[in-house]
Amino acid sequence: MPGSRRDIGAELLQDAMEPAANGGPPGGLSVQAFAQLAARIGHIDEAITEQNNRASRLWAAVRPIPGIAVPQITTSTGTADWPELLSPRTGYWWFVIQANALTFTAGTVNLYRNHADDSNLVGAFTQAGYLTYSSIGLPLMWDQRLVFAAQTVTGNVTPSLATVIEVADWAVPAYVM
Repeated sequence: MPGSRRDIGAELLQDAMEPAANGGPPGGLSVQAFAQLAARIGHIDEAITEQNNRASRLWAAVRPIPGIAVPQITTSTGTADWPELLSPRTGYWWFVIQANALTFTAGTVNLYRNHADDSNLVGAFTQAGYLTYSSIGLPLMWDQRLVFAAQTVTGNVTPSLATVIEVADWAVPAYVM
């Protein structure tokens, strides 16, 4: 299409390559300068392609996992320690956004990282409800897990992870930035 941006650029380069009317050197660009410009444009194109490929790989390395249901805690001081449900698979991290402990009417449910002891406490439900963390607030490496533990509760506890973001190991630095 005449007059388009592509045509204008092509016309400028073509004009720069033609000799001046008085027989002097090409109008502004030598053949060597033109070749260097073409090579730089090629490098820029490669860099943009590489950046796009990296962005695509990052999108593929991060995925939300909605609604991880966990079997109920049916005793007043029981635990829900299910590594196969409450731990990321090898090579991945989890970033827990929301954890739930529902259906109990009294008592406390604690949420621990790895083991049910005070040094590993990451949250407490003083009533049935949910805990919300930022997108990087509760990270779990692939060799860690969460444990729900009831502390003299009345009724059954229905624990779950409402929202988890799973991130491949290699993509964690980009995710947390």
